[in-house]
Amino acid sequence: MTAPAAYPAHRWADLFRRAGPWCSVFYDAGTGTVDSRHAQDVIPDNVADELRRQGAAEDDLTAIVDSVRPAAGESRPAARLLLAESGAVRLDELLVGSEAGPGFATVGPVPDVLPLLRHDQHRFPYLVVVVGRDGGEVRRHSAHGQRSEPITVTGSRENLTKNPGGGWSQGRYQHRTEEIWRRNTGALAEAVEEARRLDGSRLIAVIGDTHAAQLLITQLPPAAADLATRIDSIPDGSEDDDALRAKLDELIAGEYGRAEQAVLEQLSETRGSQRRGGVTGIGPVAAALQRAQADLVVLTDEPTEERLAVLDAEPWVATPGGETYGAQVLGETEARGALLRAAALSDADVVLLPPGALRSVLSDGDEAAALLRWTSENG
Repeated sequence: MTAPAAYPAHRWADLFRRAGPWCSVFYDAGTGTVDSRHAQDVIPDNVADELRRQGAAEDDLTAIVDSVRPAAGESRPAARLLLAESGAVRLDELLVGSEAGPGFATVGPVPDVLPLLRHDQHRFPYLVVVVGRDGGEVRRHSAHGQRSEPITVTGSRENLTKNPGGGWSQGRYQHRTEEIWRRNTGALAEAVEEARRLDGSRLIAVIGDTHAAQLLITQLPPAAADLATRIDSIPDGSEDDDALRAKLDELIAGEYGRAEQAVLEQLSETRGSQRRGGVTGIGPVAAALQRAQADLVVLTDEPTEERLAVLDAEPWVATPGGETYGAQVLGETEARGALLRAAALSDADVVLLPPGALRSVLSDGDEAAALLRWTSENG
């Protein structure tokens, strides 16, 4: 499933299998302004007061407060997510490029990983490839503004300029020049593919020499070539080039839009019918997760008033007072957290969509949907 990032929630399965209760804390950790640096001073006390008010265990509270700290040396927006259980911090994640806004400090039966889902879903790794006839550079980025160390490829500079003269050797000379260009761009293509595989890149923007760019794209493997886009009129691709930044923003927004639309079209085609491969509504999605039938769970990016029961074993989730199939109830929580946990523990992917987008294909009042692994004769 390609989506604005259908997230493989099973990565959090080990967290979700722990019995809890959990302390979840999300706060702005950036230090880029004087106000943000001053705000860091009061966060530990505020977090401690709120967790204590909600009845947090003292060992969990201590573990959390000891881990509250700013993002040292990080001038960009950054938020930190802390999850603690049984007296230990089980996750400490700095989300560079995200802002916590008012943030939260909560105690509950499941860890609140929604900020991490939201951040990772919009990470969007991509490559900017600056290509010349003697090699080039592969720059690795994410939509959050993070950059990894670039990969530089230096090729042969022999015969880089075609001989403008005539004579019997001109054809052979030019053929030799073309072959050197091809070898140089071939080496760069290998570096591009390596970076794509390493980062899971979803876009490859190619800038630089026109002829070398064409040679590069033709030598990329099909999976990489499908992601490649040639950006003209930007010769050197300076990191601070406003025209390049604007074009990249446009391309990334287009990819998000197409991926989101693909999910919405699939939901629309199923019309919430199990026979067509989909269900809508929190209750039906919970039931599909109980059967491990959900392949992709689609949640709205806003809180819901509906709550679900969290179970200590399969089927992991139930409606309040509903059938638990012998599992023990750990507690109740906001429906999105319970559905996300059940998705992770049943190996389903998850997508978080803007509320307006999801409402455009769901019935009034429905706040979740799922695409199914198999269809049912009922529904």
